[in-house]
Amino acid sequence: MISNPQTTLALINGKVVLPDRVAEGMAVIIERSSASGSIAAVVDENRLPVEIKRIDVDGRWITPGLIDIHTHGALGHTFNEPSAEAFNIILQENARRGVTGLLATVAAAPLDDLLQTFEFIRQWMSAPRPGSQVFGAHLESPYISPQQCGALDPQSLRSPSDGSAAQLLEFADVLRIFVLAPELPGASELVARLKEHNILPAAGHSMAKEEHVLAAVQSGLRHVTHLFSAMSTTVREGPWRKPGLLETALVHPGLTVEMIADNKHLP
Repeated sequence: MISNPQTTLALINGKVVLPDRVAEGMAVIIERSSASGSIAAVVDENRLPVEIKRIDVDGRWITPGLIDIHTHGALGHTFNEPSAEAFNIILQENARRGVTGLLATVAAAPLDDLLQTFEFIRQWMSAPRPGSQVFGAHLESPYISPQQCGALDPQSLRSPSDGSAAQLLEFADVLRIFVLAPELPGASELVARLKEHNILPAAGHSMAKEEHVLAAVQSGLRHVTHLFSAMSTTVREGPWRKPGLLETALVHPGLTVEMIADNKHLP
C-alpha cells in the first residue's frame, strides 16, 4: 500500500470527515513529496504499519483540503490588490486555515483596475506558488443593480450593453465565475457570451423578477451567488405576488446556489 515509509505519516485520534459520515478511530495516511502531499488511504488505526510516523491531532477535525469558490482576501488584504505581497499573505493564511485551493474573488472596480488584476492573476497562475493554489478568478462584476450593490462600489457599476465586457472576456482563461444582474439591458446576451467562453454565469446583486431570471437561464445562467444576500424577493403586482431571484433560485432545477454561512449573508 505504501511504497516509501519515509515519505508517509498518519494522522490519528481525530474526527475524520468522510462523504457519508464523520468517523472516529480511523487514521488518515498522507504521502508527502518535496512539493506537496496527498491523502493515500483512510484505515482503521489498529491496522497502521508499525514504521509509519503518527501525529496525534487530539480530537480535531480531519478533512481533505478545502476549496473556497468565493473569498475576497484575508488579514487586511484583498484580491483586488494585484501585488505579490497581498497574494502571498492571503494564500498563506488560507492554507493555514485548511483551504488548499480557491477562486480569487474580485469585487467590482474601475475597468482598468479589473484588467490589471486579471493580468496579475494570470501571471500568478502560470507558476507554482506556496500556500493555497489559485484555480482562477470569481468576479462580482460591475454589471449589477445599484439597489443591491451591497458592499460593492456603486461608483464602479456599468451596463452589460456598454461593450466593456469584451475586454474582460479577454481573460476567459482566468475567469471561472462571473456575477451579474439578469434584469439589466444586455444581461442575457452577456450570459450567452460567458457560456461560449466556458465561464460560469451567476446571478447576484440583483433586483430581477422571475421573468428576468428565466430569460437568463435560457441563455445559459446556471448559478446564483450568496443566496438571500443582495437579491430581490417576492413583490406584489396587483393581486398577485411575483417571485424574485431568491424564490426562483430556490425552486429552479437548473440553478445551483452558493450559501455563505458567516452570520452576515444569511437571514
